[in-house]
Amino acid sequence: MECLVQIDIEKCFPSVPHKSLLKVIRKYIKDKPFVDLVSSWLCGPIITEDGISIEHGYKGLPQGSPLSPVLFNLYLHDVYSLMG
Repeated sequence: MECLVQIDIEKCFPSVPHKSLLKVIRKYIKDKPFVDLVSSWLCGPIITEDGISIEHGYKGLPQGSPLSPVLFNLYLHDVYSLMG
């Protein structure tokens, strides 16, 4: 039996906690250098167009990056698998 869930998640990208996301990534990807690279990308500062550095914090995925939807889908897949 298949189950299709369609939901609208408001402000989903800014709400993903880095610690939980990295735990999910480590569960599926065993290549430590790759996971470290993703971790540094998540936790690194964001440089705006005018050169101002903004600290990224402990949650959220950068909007506009092609990697953000992939990481969010991986995160949701794991959360959904825990529900069923």
